[in-house]
Amino acid sequence: NGPSSVVLSGEIEALTSVAEQCERDGVRARWIPVDYASHSAYMDAVREEVVELSSGVRPLAGRVAMFSTVTGEAVDSPDRLAGSYWFDNLRGTVRLDAAVRAAVAAGHTTFVECSPHPGLVVPVADQLEEVPGAVVLETLRRHEGGPARLVTALSAAFVAGLPVDWTTLLPAGRHVDLPTYAFQHRRYWAEPDPTDVVGVGWGQSAMEHPVLGAAVELADGSGTVLTGRFSAATHPWLADHAVLGTVIVPGTAFLELALRAGAEAGCPVVDELTLHTPLVLADAEDVRIQVTVEDPDESGARAIGVHSRPEQAPADQPWTRHATGLLTAAPEAVAEDPAGEAAAGQWPPPGTRPLDADDLYERAAAAGFDYGPLFQGLRQVWRRGNELFAEVELPDEGGADADRFTLHPALLDAAMHPMLVREDADAPLQAGLPFSWTAVRLDARHSRALRVRLVAGADGAISLSAHDEDGRAVVSIGSVAVRPVSAELLRTTDAPLRDSLFELHWKEAEFEAASGSGRTVDLDDAPALLDDSEAPLPEAVLVRVPSAEDPEPARAHELTARVLGLLGRWLADPRTADTRLVLLTTGAVAVGGDEQVADLASAAVWGLVRSAQAEHPGRFVLVDADPDTSEEAVLAQAASGEAQLALRRGTALLPALVRAAARPEDTGFTPAPEGTVLITGGTGTLGALLARHLVAERGVRRLLLLSRRGEDAPGAAALAAELAELGAEVRIEACDAADREA
Repeated sequence: NGPSSVVLSGEIEALTSVAEQCERDGVRARWIPVDYASHSAYMDAVREEVVELSSGVRPLAGRVAMFSTVTGEAVDSPDRLAGSYWFDNLRGTVRLDAAVRAAVAAGHTTFVECSPHPGLVVPVADQLEEVPGAVVLETLRRHEGGPARLVTALSAAFVAGLPVDWTTLLPAGRHVDLPTYAFQHRRYWAEPDPTDVVGVGWGQSAMEHPVLGAAVELADGSGTVLTGRFSAATHPWLADHAVLGTVIVPGTAFLELALRAGAEAGCPVVDELTLHTPLVLADAEDVRIQVTVEDPDESGARAIGVHSRPEQAPADQPWTRHATGLLTAAPEAVAEDPAGEAAAGQWPPPGTRPLDADDLYERAAAAGFDYGPLFQGLRQVWRRGNELFAEVELPDEGGADADRFTLHPALLDAAMHPMLVREDADAPLQAGLPFSWTAVRLDARHSRALRVRLVAGADGAISLSAHDEDGRAVVSIGSVAVRPVSAELLRTTDAPLRDSLFELHWKEAEFEAASGSGRTVDLDDAPALLDDSEAPLPEAVLVRVPSAEDPEPARAHELTARVLGLLGRWLADPRTADTRLVLLTTGAVAVGGDEQVADLASAAVWGLVRSAQAEHPGRFVLVDADPDTSEEAVLAQAASGEAQLALRRGTALLPALVRAAARPEDTGFTPAPEGTVLITGGTGTLGALLARHLVAERGVRRLLLLSRRGEDAPGAAALAAELAELGAEVRIEACDAADREA
């Protein structure tokens, strides 16, 4: 009948066997209650009788085209319906699917089943899914054969665009003018909630949340998964948050998801949350969201992750990680927040002075922050020393969703907008986004207005506390770190680049060296600068990291331990807040051409300091220079504000990710098929892809896959079976590759 429906006819024993097999395979099968097996060999017994009875039938040409389910084609001559046609119709295979295709090919897109009980509407509709404007209608239904049913069928035809003459039913009446109001194209009947999750009830628990619709506790006890969906259609307020011309989900939305997940898991404090990749929303794209909460560790903390994947993505497209963090239980005692007393008492607090924020959002738009109405919640700002006080509220555009969020992301985002206010009206705003939070605690839900206190720390991070007008605590944040954002970063998340490969490229700097000054010391002498607590520190301190071509791991361990000790002391000393620490290496990076990394221990230092730079922006500078580069030149380039530089023959180079150029298939890596290939992280997404590629494309026949959980890792058994079917011998071991003894 169609692509998903077939009728079988024949011997009862054979059909019973087929039906039992269908039941085992989960295929729906049902018996049709008839007492003869039409369209089967059983009909041969009545051939002569049927031919005789139909011999007197004289077919004539009709006015309506006929497509035969005997031939699957159009009947071009009435003579084709004479003779044995009617027995063939009873005996042969019903070719409804072919007849429908032939009708569509002839230009027909409307199908009406004239029947006392329609049985072909669904299979015919299955064939028309890809036909524009196609429609399938019915006339009567079982137990519904009166005039009301017929009028209903005509109404359906009329709605589908067919011409219906209603004058027989409504013979009288006159035309009148329509009312003279503007047509707003608004519908007044109840619409289903677009955020409802269909899967609720299929082993999942429902959640009352605008984004997260369902939760499922994993059977193996490894945690909980909360699922939902983001889209500009179901969450139009997201379109009010555009950065550098790109609509992205605000970081506060991920924080809100973490708070909601923590409440579900009994760990309401977001101890830390770090954003990794912006979530860019296309106009018509639905994005699936998964929030994973792992089981508690020994301290009771739970790891959390937020991932997304486009709704229409292919099954093999990996999920994108947007945020990771840690959830903890609320402390038994919470320290008093002076902002609470201020919010409930004199407001604004004594000693503050107002700041002009009237044109903040216009200036923000010029800097690339295109905040729509819902995100323009900042009302007033005051300053007192390094403290900022502000009033924020959720505009009326928040709608009903405002009370379904634990704390609306737009309101929480507005609570950080005082950081954009500049006392100098001409001071430029730099595009930056919050990317990490620590110690986030929510004490009251569903607030629409806040009194906020922000305190800037020495490392550039901001602590935040917010209360309602009565002084009740709503939310407190230990620290918020902000980092610059570029249009290039946001463009890398667009669909055309999702599958791109990137490589590191060192490009010549476009800035001129500043007039930097400072003090130069060796690594061993650097701690002595901090021993004298009274001595002032210069604008910059240049620390020479000793070079060595010794590749032994002990050398890297020893050198990174010394640098780590210096970084720890540097961050702990409040005098260093306004002093850059510049670490100078030689041979730690390769900037292109035939250049190679000459000092592996110094390369490890770069990796360590990069991590420190991510946690403490603006505090550390990495410079790798030729051996004969003067210290004055290094300090001059380090004053540029760049975090990482290479100096080669007097030229400053900056690292950047660029799209990798296409390369020949032969990359120089040709593992011998008879050897064993070891893959670390072998049961993960990337490891599994590499394993399949090596077996299917490179002929590798022996694999050793390492992962922390070994054979207990999710999907490990299925991966091993798949590789074995491809002809490979696979061994999976639990081993931490960072553990030398293991």
